Amino acid sequence: MSFWAFSTEWRGVPSRGVATSPPPEPERELACTICGAKFRFDNELSRHVSRVHVNPLVRCTRCEATFTSVSNMQAHVDQIHNHRRVQCAFCLKTFSCRSNLKRHMKSTHEQNSKKFKCEECDREFNYAHHLKTHVKCAHLFVRYPCKFCSKDFSRRSYMLAHQRKVHNQHPDPSKKRKVVSKPATA
Repeated sequence: MSFWAFSTEWRGVPSRGVATSPPPEPERELACTICGAKFRFDNELSRHVSRVHVNPLVRCTRCEATFTSVSNMQAHVDQIHNHRRVQCAFCLKTFSCRSNLKRHMKSTHEQNSKKFKCEECDREFNYAHHLKTHVKCAHLFVRYPCKFCSKDFSRRSYMLAHQRKVHNQHPDPSKKRKVVSKPATA
């Protein structure tokens, strides 16, 4: 309960006291003037009108997928149905959509892209998590042992893939990771 300097009665003479909560709004039904759909709240009606009548979803001409714009639908058709790919002009690598090409251009070919440099070997990475993985694998010699055989792996993902493929085991999400460090051998 909170103390408000308002009336304890919502309709009446103002006085100082403890107010619990305003009275509930009476049940009301708002109807869309275009299609008659019913809503309880103004924001629901506004969202309905915007999505259904003002900016209706655009349906793909080849499947049931819907999109908020014709350009998004066309990108979907090009990528999924036409299998059209976009190509990097510098290295000729191909991508499924422009946003992936844009990310590639920024991280690979842009001169001012932020680089993360390894202090051990001066190798550079575009992303901090790539540097972290590199340091663990190349310099800390962190190993991930298989609990079913004597093999160990430089990456947890490799160990899990091995367990799935060789031992037909799937990881238990409730268990924590086991990491064993081995000293570097010269």
